[in-house]
Amino acid sequence: MSDQRQDEAERQDDMKQPCEAQPCEVRPYDVMTYREGAYVVDQRNGALVQVMGLVGPRVQVRRPGGGREWEVPPGALRLATRDECVVAGVRMPRCDACEGIKAERRAAEALGDRERMAAATVLMGRHQRQAHPCRPGPS
Repeated sequence: MSDQRQDEAERQDDMKQPCEAQPCEVRPYDVMTYREGAYVVDQRNGALVQVMGLVGPRVQVRRPGGGREWEVPPGALRLATRDECVVAGVRMPRCDACEGIKAERRAAEALGDRERMAAATVLMGRHQRQAHPCRPGPS
């Protein structure tokens, strides 16, 4: 088998199999912790994945939308950017604050209060960028 095909086969195996190659030395000050449900990028293969939880010192992840879970050393992950999530088609439900802002905008719209509508729209944009950097903007 050519080196190129062998490398491709190894990359495919890495994406399918849990990482068991080397033990991971974890130092508390080196490790970024990720909340469950966060979207991250496995820097070893560039895959966008969702955090499902922790298994000892490793992070358990899976592809968005489901599938088999595997473990990744935390040092191999980084938070996904908003653009990466949008390109991957990730769409998440809104949080309670999002729903409150959306309700405020609807109420302002029902009263015809353009100033309150504009304020709610700006607030939603700020909230999305600060609280949900990986989520698409308001719809």
